Amino acid sequence: MKKYIYILSFFIVFLTACDERGFITYHGGRFISFMTDYKQDSVISSFFFNPSLTEIDVPIVLQLAGLPLEEDEKFSISVVEEETTADPTNYSIQPEYTFRAGLATDTITVKLLKSDLLNEGRVRLVLQVDGSDILQPGQSNLRKAKLIFSNLADKPDWWKDEIETVYLGEYSAEKYQAFIKAVGQENADLSEKESTEVWDLARKFKYWLREKEEAGTPVLDADRKPIKVPVVG
Repeated sequence: MKKYIYILSFFIVFLTACDERGFITYHGGRFISFMTDYKQDSVISSFFFNPSLTEIDVPIVLQLAGLPLEEDEKFSISVVEEETTADPTNYSIQPEYTFRAGLATDTITVKLLKSDLLNEGRVRLVLQVDGSDILQPGQSNLRKAKLIFSNLADKPDWWKDEIETVYLGEYSAEKYQAFIKAVGQENADLSEKESTEVWDLARKFKYWLREKEEAGTPVLDADRKPIKVPVVG
């Protein structure tokens, strides 16, 4: 009899623990959350490198845990006012979003709006999943997302370590602007690119700089010297 009591007790504790973490439990359910822990990761954008734009659509991925959706389901997100430093005139979120049926992940878009307020420095927009009657907020550490943006020439998070020592060298706003011109806006984010692709883009940038210099129109860095990169090849 004691054996069965122990097994039953373990089973109850297991289900309770799963429920507290926001995972699917024995009675089913559907939970949505962002993909990354907002205390460790953030989405960083700047209008500085897109001077012609007055707004930026930022894609944010959410994930579904639990029972798959059999049809599209509406849900909402909201701004965490006490953690947000961005002015309401600098962002726009929709009253409702849709998580599509049959998907394990889906993407929503949050709009960032340009203004002179962003010239003063970085601002922070923190969002949280509110869910719906069908879609409940998931794991507590994944219920929020953080967006940081400005009009300034912010150094991208990925421009460090090997990117700096092997491929592009020390960061400067002038170098980053030149890199975007050389490889195109769609290729200038190296955060998720494979090393071979990073090498190809860095070499393309290197040859572009060389052509400019040979043509008598060198691209200058912050120190007014021609921009150089360490990539080999």
